[in-house]
Amino acid sequence: MLDYVLDFAKISYNKYTESICGDFYYKETTEDGTTLVLSDGLGSGVKANILATLTSQILGTLLSGGMLLEDAVFTTVQTLPMCRERKLAYATFVAARIQKYKVYLAQFDNPPVILLRGGKSISHESARFFIQEKEIWESTVPLLSDDMLFLMTDGVTNAGIDSEIGKELGHGEVVRLLEQWYKPEVSAAWLGARLMNACLCLYDGKPKDDITLLTLQLRERKAVNIIIGPPENPNEDDKILNMFFGKKGKHVVCGGSTAKMVSKFLKAPLVPLENTSSEGIPAMAKIEGVDLVTEGIITLKNIPKLIHEYEKNAIILLELEKRKDGAAMLTRMLIEDATDINIYLGNAVNHSHQEDGLGIDIVSKLKLVQEIGESLEKIGKKVKISMC
Repeated sequence: MLDYVLDFAKISYNKYTESICGDFYYKETTEDGTTLVLSDGLGSGVKANILATLTSQILGTLLSGGMLLEDAVFTTVQTLPMCRERKLAYATFVAARIQKYKVYLAQFDNPPVILLRGGKSISHESARFFIQEKEIWESTVPLLSDDMLFLMTDGVTNAGIDSEIGKELGHGEVVRLLEQWYKPEVSAAWLGARLMNACLCLYDGKPKDDITLLTLQLRERKAVNIIIGPPENPNEDDKILNMFFGKKGKHVVCGGSTAKMVSKFLKAPLVPLENTSSEGIPAMAKIEGVDLVTEGIITLKNIPKLIHEYEKNAIILLELEKRKDGAAMLTRMLIEDATDINIYLGNAVNHSHQEDGLGIDIVSKLKLVQEIGESLEKIGKKVKISMC
């Protein structure tokens, strides 16, 4: 098992006249490490998508399998179809291979990878060589905890080139913005979302090119512990809560009856929070000693959908940041704060659910929690569900 956690996020938009993206990425994680290849196909639309897909998948598979870069690039180039108009048979690419605490980078015609360490861009030496008349830049860089990597296509650096300002964003300005927006508590995914939002503004909401940004962050393990519902046996309340609060990390309480139980255990009042509800999502509360107190089932039902939207496009983090309801707050915490999620699901029957006609029983609650767990595992989180 890897001794670090590598958070990954994707943000991508098609050229506004196209229904399919001409950028494509390949990602594979094995016991040996993580391989990531981002490719920008020649032109746009279907042809570009085919070139980018073939490039990223072939090159990624070969590099992940341990093939040397020169052999992998040669094989990829030989496989790609020829563009009749431009007489070129390639797509640009940037490949990253993360093993232990180092990253190997290989770049061809893509904007250089940005490595942010403590909020500052870290320069690294690169060696230039040629494969099949293609100029490749190669480097190996040590990684430290909380280092952030940003891989992008030129749709990012070219943003604004045809706008009123008449000047592209440029790689240097991208670096400056990331450094300016950085704070120790923000994630690489959030920085990427903000950068993409800036690109969209420069394109006036109509990208003149496909734009793709991938973020990676090397993180220490951090847990978020969630308790949903009281234990089946009321005599075990204190035992379960001692175990729950004994866990390192943040603590989240979901559900009214759960909150009352925790309030009694901690000898701290349960205080309703104003302006924390939204359409269809009940308000939150506060208990001293608890990081987040939300309503139960209605709030939790929103989590899988929000996680799925993040998986498709991490720019949703900017929307979640504006919202103050329990579903948004909990989703952000799970995405940005947690690498490991421990869920304690109480088996006690909630009589209020029987009376309000929601038809919520322990089987449906377990199904919902499993759905939440599956959605989190898809974005690289480690989830453990314990019944109590």
